[in-house]
Amino acid sequence: MGKTSGELIPLTLGVPPLPAVGRSVSPRSGEATFAEFEVTPGQPGLLQGQVQLPADAFGFDDQRLVAQHVLEALRVLIVGAETDSRYLAAALDPFPEGDERSIMRVQRIEPEALAQTNLAGFEVVVLADAPELSSGAVKNLAGHVATGAGALLVAGPRSDPSAYNGSVLAALSLTGVKLGAAVELKEGVAIADFETARPPLAAFGSPLAGDLMAPRFTRAREISLSADASARVLASLENGTPALIEAAHGRGRVIVLNSSPGPAWSDLVRRPVYLPLVHRLVYHLSQGRTPRVAPGGPGETIAGLMPVQTGRAQVRAEDARPAALEQDAGTWSFVPERVGTFVVEVGGEEVAAFAVNLDPAESDPTRLTAADLSRRLAPADVVLVKAEDLPAFLRRPAPTRTELSALLALAALLLLALESVYSLEGRRADTGMGEALSATRPHRVRG
Repeated sequence: MGKTSGELIPLTLGVPPLPAVGRSVSPRSGEATFAEFEVTPGQPGLLQGQVQLPADAFGFDDQRLVAQHVLEALRVLIVGAETDSRYLAAALDPFPEGDERSIMRVQRIEPEALAQTNLAGFEVVVLADAPELSSGAVKNLAGHVATGAGALLVAGPRSDPSAYNGSVLAALSLTGVKLGAAVELKEGVAIADFETARPPLAAFGSPLAGDLMAPRFTRAREISLSADASARVLASLENGTPALIEAAHGRGRVIVLNSSPGPAWSDLVRRPVYLPLVHRLVYHLSQGRTPRVAPGGPGETIAGLMPVQTGRAQVRAEDARPAALEQDAGTWSFVPERVGTFVVEVGGEEVAAFAVNLDPAESDPTRLTAADLSRRLAPADVVLVKAEDLPAFLRRPAPTRTELSALLALAALLLLALESVYSLEGRRADTGMGEALSATRPHRVRG
């Protein structure tokens, strides 16, 4: 794009037939720049479009394809007592069962039933201050998250630190994270620091998304992270206590919320920001199970897991041109040969959508200086020409050049001439020596 670090770059997301959505980003030198858009699809299925950058003299990097497979609804399983989980359930799905306006399907079970519950149909599992879990329940949950599901652990007054530290946290790759005792926070403390550089809290950098610093926490657990902990702190309270922690487990994610699921430890559930916060956490956690935009480009292998149902897998391209797909036991894979949007179907059902773009490094929006360009193209000579001066530069008469082939031909003729001269001189020398030898040879005289 030719923009320097710190400049605002306007972006436009177009996903017909939805109205275009715009926002701006400011690239930072040496750092990745993220842009987050929000659209509301009218129906499930493939949502595809493009992100448009302002046009410039180099138009090949002015747009990037986007694609997402929109589910009819997210399915969330809440594990915990009804009294503890009703706030979460109401925030996720406030409508009566079967209402078309529901964008999430919420089901609740008691902690004792988790070990025997089939979790395959749920994108996110919420432990709503569940007490000590059996080894079978922990194994069932950890295995499900490893396949791409998400887990939200609400560590309230019923969450026994000794039980969680010894089994649940370790099984979900929260190594180096230790839950401690609940501590009273006199007069309440607020969230003082949270990460807005990337999801799930990126939107709260804008006041329009809600005030994440408004809730007051009157109690919270002591939480420690070792120096080699793989988890990262998403938000912290004023006293430095972690309020939200995230870690990866297999293909899925885990988030720990340091509060109660109800109003016992904070007034979070009574604040307007509670609903958007819960929704963003759940949507973020579901990304491992929701078909994603392909991270690779043309020529790179894209693969995925087969769903539970069996059937023939095939890939369909946006332009209807064929694309070969390989199907193995439990997986599918294919190698896109071109930029475009692709949909993977299994048994006639869409299971994944991918937008294949060129390497992002080829669309780096930071400006190259003349020195950088010369260094990267060395040892070639570099002439820097402004875009507006390019037509005049191309019309300039080219400097007189001597063809290399002519020089080589001349050198070959000279070499041939020299070889001919030396060859003649050699023959003359050989003839003279022969005569000399003949003259000195003794003669026999007959008597």
